[in-house]
Amino acid sequence: MAIQNIGLSIAPTIVGYIKDHTTKMFGYYYVEMFFVGINIIGLACNITLYYVDITYNNGILDRVNKGD
Repeated sequence: MAIQNIGLSIAPTIVGYIKDHTTKMFGYYYVEMFFVGINIIGLACNITLYYVDITYNNGILDRVNKGD
């Protein structure tokens, strides 16, 4: 949760910096590319987590407790 809050506080600053330092003719192109890049990084992290879970932890993140 703390990492998400760090991202939520830093991302608008980065977006503002990108928007302020690009020319008007590109509009929001570089801002969109920033978000595409962030999504690709998130997807790569998700795939890596899934692979590590299946390979080394026998899929523990997909298990459902059958009751206590």
